[in-house]
Amino acid sequence: MAKAERPIIFGEVLFDVYEDGSEYIGGAPFNVAWHLEALGIQPVFISRIGSDRRGERIMETIRGWGLDSSGVQVDDCRPTGTVRVKSSDNGASFEIPDNQAYDHIEAEPALECIREVPAGVFYHGSLIGRSRVSGATLNHLKTDIPRRIFVDVNLRPPWWHRDQIELILRNCRWIKLSADELDAIQNGSGETDTNLENRARRLMVRSRPEAVIVTMGVKGAFAVTRKGELHRTQAVRVDRMVDSVGAGDAFSAMMIFGLMHGWNPGKMLRSGAAFASEVCRVQGALIHDRKIYDMFVEEWRTDEQAD
Repeated sequence: MAKAERPIIFGEVLFDVYEDGSEYIGGAPFNVAWHLEALGIQPVFISRIGSDRRGERIMETIRGWGLDSSGVQVDDCRPTGTVRVKSSDNGASFEIPDNQAYDHIEAEPALECIREVPAGVFYHGSLIGRSRVSGATLNHLKTDIPRRIFVDVNLRPPWWHRDQIELILRNCRWIKLSADELDAIQNGSGETDTNLENRARRLMVRSRPEAVIVTMGVKGAFAVTRKGELHRTQAVRVDRMVDSVGAGDAFSAMMIFGLMHGWNPGKMLRSGAAFASEVCRVQGALIHDRKIYDMFVEEWRTDEQAD
């Protein structure tokens, strides 16, 4: 019997450290892997942590959730990643130190842990490309073991520039980014059209993916495809709003889930919006109640049987 496909999730796992001293495990790729594991997809998560107490906590959390830890490397020289989160009237800002453990993901062990994994969606964000070592490993993975590449743009000043992002977006099959990120990577490029759909189509012309997916917060999301199709969904109302941290990562996880189940773009967008709203009902980026995941899976299974 052929093995089931598994998504490969590559990138940072770290601690978000708040001004009051509280800490939460995060990092967009880790959040995506967490959701996919609970949804029954069994991702392979590739990252690097320090040989320190924070690293131990991450490994304990990964194993406790049942997430495959074979791709998580341990660094004896550099610390587990952290991000300092600061709140202001204009929203949260992020201070991201350099030379963290996740900046030094080594290629050979990463390649080894996925060499026999059946080809699935390969997910990575844009932040992991900031460093020479992890950036080179990312290129090895994408070149030596070609997969269907899903890029999640997550711009974190000062760790990005337009040329770097344009390079990352080449040869991927799906691009997901927010409306603000779409504006940011096109500002200064001579782009004068403020229409988001037109901007997304021009990004598609330059990068040539199958689809560009744009999230717009309370205004919902849309996707434009290589075939010229436009798909839209409204945001799902959140009746018990706690915070929006991780909502975009939940949306990305649902896109990957849908791609691996052959869903059409409209269904993926609707499910992504619904799942993102669930994350807004909890503190932080992660849902710890597996019953919520089971509820979504059962609903989709019922829909597919009806079809």
